[in-house]
Amino acid sequence: MRAYIAYALLLSVVLLVPLAGCGGSHDAVFAGDYYILKSGRAWTYDGTYWRQERTRATAEYTGAFRLTRSCSDVTYAGRPALRVETTVSDVTGDRPAMAQELAGINYYVLEPAGYYLQAHQTPGGSVEVYSPARLWLPVPLRPGQTWTWVEEWFGSSATATCTATGMEEEQVPLGTFDAVQLLAGAQASGGGNWLQYTWVRGIASEIGIVRETRSSDETYATGEQVRTDLDLELRNYSDTHAPPAP
Repeated sequence: MRAYIAYALLLSVVLLVPLAGCGGSHDAVFAGDYYILKSGRAWTYDGTYWRQERTRATAEYTGAFRLTRSCSDVTYAGRPALRVETTVSDVTGDRPAMAQELAGINYYVLEPAGYYLQAHQTPGGSVEVYSPARLWLPVPLRPGQTWTWVEEWFGSSATATCTATGMEEEQVPLGTFDAVQLLAGAQASGGGNWLQYTWVRGIASEIGIVRETRSSDETYATGEQVRTDLDLELRNYSDTHAPPAP
């Protein structure tokens, strides 16, 4: 499996160490409700992708797609849980598989420390269960907060680091939002293969993720070099459980 697939899944599969090891200020908390996984919510994003492959010659691929996430209450492994389904549609361009790899279903539970990912299901139906469950987003979310997780690439473990860097204004098709920025990155190597990736996620109060950007650089033992970029911008948001406006 390409390292790209593993890195794409990292947007929803993160394993964090205990928050006692976090850096930065712990006296302040970001204002607003950033705990976004609530039943009845749905998000639709405009997505674009770019891929460059280098062997003896250089090839570039670009495209666009629509990505939708929806959240509902379910029972998973005998516990109340949240089911977040990601679907991809309207794919155009040269490498549609880059967008389709983002589809799938995640199951989360909300604990006092934050949201925990219980399992991931691929569009083909295969399920990976995480034991122990993986903390996805800490509660509360604090400026300067840093956490890490471990993933497997090329037969070896790699540690990624994520930091809540502060607030920035995000302009997306749905509008302009003040959003907490989460910045993550990692490097991995093994068997002559090498990978470096970064992603940035902007989370707006009461709305959720308004923008995601991801980049990776990969070099394989075969000599192939691959660079990829993906960008998601929020087009539409709905909450069927929201109280009516006064």
